[in-house]
Amino acid sequence: VTPDLDAAAFKALNVDVDHVTIRNLELRNMPQKAVMAYKDFSSGWVVDYCDIHHNKNGVELPSDSAVTHNKIHHNVGTPGHSNPAERGGGYAFNAVNAITFTDNEVYGNGTEQKWILCTHIICTGNHFHHNANAGPWIDGGGASSIIEDNLCEENLGPGMYVEIASGVIARRNTSRRNGEAGLLVSISQGCDVYENTLEQNAFGIDLFLDCQRLAEHYPPHPDPALANNSFHDNSIVVGPGQLAVNFALMGVMSGQQQLVVGGGVESMSR
Repeated sequence: VTPDLDAAAFKALNVDVDHVTIRNLELRNMPQKAVMAYKDFSSGWVVDYCDIHHNKNGVELPSDSAVTHNKIHHNVGTPGHSNPAERGGGYAFNAVNAITFTDNEVYGNGTEQKWILCTHIICTGNHFHHNANAGPWIDGGGASSIIEDNLCEENLGPGMYVEIASGVIARRNTSRRNGEAGLLVSISQGCDVYENTLEQNAFGIDLFLDCQRLAEHYPPHPDPALANNSFHDNSIVVGPGQLAVNFALMGVMSGQQQLVVGGGVESMSR
């Protein structure tokens, strides 16, 4: 046990360590993280064909890095903790660019796994299942990011989550039997969502607008808004008590604010 939240089996903090490859290893039972390379100095790390499990947090990498062909599972901290770093999760990327996350199985992890204020994320061909919150989760930033060809099933939260982001493409994913939406889009703008199969989720697509957060600023990232999103050519299958599309509003919109949700949702069926 250590109070050092940055403790890791492989660690680069405040040092310039570039182009590291970690491959064919089992990384388990770390009190904090399995792999941690801080964004301000290092770059170009690769984690490939590893089994990363039963840590508090799995993988945190710098810009121009890749996470490929891994099993990332049962990395759990203390859900509901006031410090997000203590909640645990399979992956955590903070304010980095150009991340490839491909062909991983991500399951049984804690509530705090996300890309926050990141851009150019390529998340493709992964299997996210039985996590305590979302599968792929982009929180802030998001420019030029693509979520495609993933299978997201039986997560307790949404299958896919796009929050306070801009310019995210979500396409050709299958998201089914998740505890919340197949895809949750929260105060995000300029996203293109198409050719997804969303089955037996609490909601197929869930749009959320929190008016109290519209005045927040995340420079250089876009400000929060639910505007100019396009939803088309998606197949949504719902069962009893489920909704194909849901819109939720929190707070009050002033006369100076305008809600614009563009596009449509097609091929809905029961």
